[in-house]
Amino acid sequence: MFDNHSVELAKLFLLNHKREKPQPIKHKKHPFHRKLKLPKFKLPPAPKPDQIRSVPAFGTFSKIIHLVRDRSVKIIQCDGANTPLKIGKGKQVVPTNVTLTENEINDILNHFSSHTGKQITEPVFQARMKNLKIMAIVSKFTGSRFIISRLN
Repeated sequence: MFDNHSVELAKLFLLNHKREKPQPIKHKKHPFHRKLKLPKFKLPPAPKPDQIRSVPAFGTFSKIIHLVRDRSVKIIQCDGANTPLKIGKGKQVVPTNVTLTENEINDILNHFSSHTGKQITEPVFQARMKNLKIMAIVSKFTGSRFIISRLN
């Protein structure tokens, strides 16, 4: 089949030639692969302890935030100043022991107004904030009232 001469040549060829590893393919770098150089910013100095004030995160809204965060409460109804808030859970309407003054009602309306970017207009103010909708009757003479309903 093979003669001795060709077998000897094949052996010599295999012994003399080293097996080389294939070289990896070098890709050209795109100019966007350069490192991004960001300017260094200096942080303002930390406030001194006498400069720190404790400000409630939600202002007057903190009076009803526990009702807003409760997923079972679908409706929060305020019939006016110094009257207990009513909440709707399912098909029941239950009065609470939370009351709001006229200023606190206006603060809640301002909270919704500032977060939604809508102006408070008389006689009706409507706004949506995340999964909440507020419908309010705004009146300086009879007092303002509102209903906050959960959209989900």
